[in-house]
Amino acid sequence: MNKLHWGNAIFIFFVIFLSLAIFFIIFSLRQSQDLVTDNYYKKGAEYTKQIYINERSLPFTDSITIDVNKNITFNFCDSIIDNTKTIFVEFYRPSNKKFDYKLSFDTTTGLYLVDKSKLEKGRYIVTASWKMDALNYEIKKDLFVE
Repeated sequence: MNKLHWGNAIFIFFVIFLSLAIFFIIFSLRQSQDLVTDNYYKKGAEYTKQIYINERSLPFTDSITIDVNKNITFNFCDSIIDNTKTIFVEFYRPSNKKFDYKLSFDTTTGLYLVDKSKLEKGRYIVTASWKMDALNYEIKKDLFVE
């Protein structure tokens, strides 16, 4: 019977190691490398401002509701509608940047509908932002589109 020589064992080990390393490199190069936002570093540097916006927006957390039926309907409290002209809404899709969707609502129309067919099925983080009394406000809600 032939025994495995130690030199051959080391050679086999290096071949397996290099094969796994090449496989890992090819696998990692095929992965998406999208950042959460295109202006990642700028947004990170301005994060203190975002903390103030989040603290200021806390009283309005329950003032926005989202109903999903044939359309996606937004309901805003009267204090937001009365004190702002435009509400910006962003549908952020964490799994694929191509499915992000942005729009704005004019508060004078009173119509806050989004056609559900404009969105792909899956999870979205919906961000409603507005300016009131020269201050920015922002509320984030999770939404699942079926």
